[in-house]
Amino acid sequence: MKWLLGLMLFFAFAMAVLLLPIQGRTLWSRGAVREVARFVAHGLRSGWDAIASLSKDHAQPTHAPPAHSPKRKVQTAATAPRTSREGIVQQPPKETLQPRDQAALQDLIAHSR
Repeated sequence: MKWLLGLMLFFAFAMAVLLLPIQGRTLWSRGAVREVARFVAHGLRSGWDAIASLSKDHAQPTHAPPAHSPKRKVQTAATAPRTSREGIVQQPPKETLQPRDQAALQDLIAHSR
């Protein structure tokens, strides 16, 4: 809660500096409104960008190739997995049980009931 009080005091001080008249005119009226608005917009944008960058992992783009490139095999058309238009990779066929294994499984199921 102390930080909230400190933040409120900071903004109160900033408003006092801008709006209290000194020698008959406020600092706001002395400065060109266009200039003040530009500085405020720049400060808000910089602050927002700083807050937004905290949540992301921004990797700096490099112009040089990596020190070591990953070793990957180049897939040919014959070995590449087939994908549909939606980008779904076709799965390999499921295993099939041998007839004697199927009979043993059915026997286990029958005895477990």
